[in-house]
Amino acid sequence: MSALSKQLEQSFDDACQIIGQVAIQKAARGEETDRHSLVEEIKKLAKRYNALTGEEHQAMRMAIESLERPF
Repeated sequence: MSALSKQLEQSFDDACQIIGQVAIQKAARGEETDRHSLVEEIKKLAKRYNALTGEEHQAMRMAIESLERPF
């Protein structure tokens, strides 16, 4: 497996973990966990990450794109 493939696989795994963690946190607060609300929450996190680091978080971008994409 190439280094790029490993990096993409890790980013995908991280994206799935981010989606799951955000859903768990929202559910624990009694909030909706539908696609739209998850996307909005992850976008907020991605914006904060970018403001702190000046970089895009690859896994958050993948999480957002995967949730926004219709089946």
